[in-house]
Amino acid sequence: MEFAPVGTIDYSIGYASAGYDHFETEISVSWRDDGERTQLLFSGIQDKPPAKMTVKGNLLCVVAQYCARYQEVCSALATCYTYDAGQKQFVEEPAEGETVPR
Repeated sequence: MEFAPVGTIDYSIGYASAGYDHFETEISVSWRDDGERTQLLFSGIQDKPPAKMTVKGNLLCVVAQYCARYQEVCSALATCYTYDAGQKQFVEEPAEGETVPR
């Protein structure tokens, strides 16, 4: 995946069934910036299809689906990150008003 501030990002999504439609999911990214870098962006329980990564402008987003108990309706929630070149890591960015691809 290409992400302008750092170039190519490799990511891995690991998941295991946590029962019913729930998944225990971890998403980590790796990139080069004065050497190899790796960071865990997401670790948690989410529902239905496993979480996914998307890019929107200068935001790297993790999109996960959560379902209310005994409900058929689910919501896709995004956590987005910008790259902090000084810290050489991704930092969570409030995505107020952003439309994030699902």
